[in-house]
Amino acid sequence: MKKPIFHIAIWLTVLFLSASCTQPHSSGTLLMQADSLMGTYPDSALRILENVKPQQLKTTADEAYYALLLTQAKDKNYIVQADDSLIRIAVQYYDSVGDVPMQAKAHYQWGGVLRDQHNYYHALNLYIHAIYYTKRCENQKLLSLIYNNIANIYYQENHHNEADSVYQLLQQQAAMQKDTLNLVEALSKRGSINIEKGREHYLHAESLLLRASELTKHLSSNMLKADIASSLSALYSRMQKSKEAIEYAKENFTLLTDTALHAKGYLLLGDAYYKAKLYDSAHFYLNKALHTQGYITKASAYMRLADIAKESNKIEESLELERLYSAYKDSAYNQSFQPLPTSLFYSITPLKNKSDFLSRKWIAYIGICILAIGSYLLIKRYKYKKISSDKGRDDIRVMEIDLEKVKDQLQETNFYKKAKSILDYQNCTNTKITEKPELTNDDQKLLIKEINYLIPAYTSHLKKNFPALTDKDIFFCCIHLSDFSIQELGIILSRTPNSIYKRRSSILEKKMQLNKNDNFIKVITSI
Repeated sequence: MKKPIFHIAIWLTVLFLSASCTQPHSSGTLLMQADSLMGTYPDSALRILENVKPQQLKTTADEAYYALLLTQAKDKNYIVQADDSLIRIAVQYYDSVGDVPMQAKAHYQWGGVLRDQHNYYHALNLYIHAIYYTKRCENQKLLSLIYNNIANIYYQENHHNEADSVYQLLQQQAAMQKDTLNLVEALSKRGSINIEKGREHYLHAESLLLRASELTKHLSSNMLKADIASSLSALYSRMQKSKEAIEYAKENFTLLTDTALHAKGYLLLGDAYYKAKLYDSAHFYLNKALHTQGYITKASAYMRLADIAKESNKIEESLELERLYSAYKDSAYNQSFQPLPTSLFYSITPLKNKSDFLSRKWIAYIGICILAIGSYLLIKRYKYKKISSDKGRDDIRVMEIDLEKVKDQLQETNFYKKAKSILDYQNCTNTKITEKPELTNDDQKLLIKEINYLIPAYTSHLKKNFPALTDKDIFFCCIHLSDFSIQELGIILSRTPNSIYKRRSSILEKKMQLNKNDNFIKVITSI
């Protein structure tokens, strides 16, 4: 009975304070009340702050305190802030007066605002500034929060070595403070990182994750338990321990209380069953995983469904599923792509004094210029790998739009007629052909010539973007611009459909330096 009474008392206090905000009242008192509620009842703190009138903030100190608390309250209530103008008020004031504990909090909150805006580069820079102030005032709890945020940014941006280093700092900090929640977070993430490092790190990953799992027995967070179970399932799938992989995939799903995450749970189950070669069960759960708006989940599900179709020798179905996989993967990448410059990890190490900090700031400013260049190069590299170079694209863009027209025009060419005669002979639809026709080197050169006529400079653009392509590779790309099916191409080229598929994957991976699972047709029509 005591707990409900306590909750009622809190809400009555909030209502009283909210009402009192319309009356003359000390802003300092209101701000302190909001601050006291921030940790346990951030929604109540936000309600108080939103009812504070600007005229009640009599001093610059009150304005700064209010700006800091309101930013913090919004962050704790998962409200993404569109700009950083509010928190800048707090940062500028506390920097001007040299209030180190408040500088630590203000820089941390500023970093959080930019993090939510996906401005990770500047967020990291601010977090690193916050570390300096936090260590000076020995705020160990805040230091853990900063480490966690830095590590999470590195982790989600696939800077795994940097992430692992910072998670180790978090692990040490959490162990020292006996902070089980952050300790589990660090162990769990480090386990996931070690999975990505490869087979030689699997045992270490298992040790970290099992330790994290054991610690969660003392926690009430089902979400954290679900994440660990998910990582263990993925790990055991890679270790070919199918029974354990399925077991933890099921555990993950039972722990998911948010229905929006069910699709990911189904994907995990489908993948575990696929690795166990239980294709019917895998197919069932993977199809359930498609009922989501998440591009990454859909892409992964289509990839596994394509693998299942391939295992069942359903080549046409596999290719269609592969096409869907590539489409959703590209959508996911385009939606989230924002290159993170080279590591800012250099400044996480302890600073001795203020002068050291200032000298590091100058190094950081120089580094910003270098990192900006690095960022530009990353973007340029990405565009190259995604075949989106602007140079020479105008002519090919027409080909992208009029690909169906190109297919129609190809049917009038001499090469198409030769290829059609091979199909007719194979299908015995043309009795006038007494000897099986075969493609010659001259026929291959003829197709390339006809393609360049229909799409000016096509093969030169193809060769320019992918210098490793041979003449035979160029021909192979050109013939795919026709409307022949994969089975028909197999007959024309005297190959099996599966060998055609493998040839496409080989060209993508070895000659074009792309992912072998990329959409081949999309690649050769997007140069």
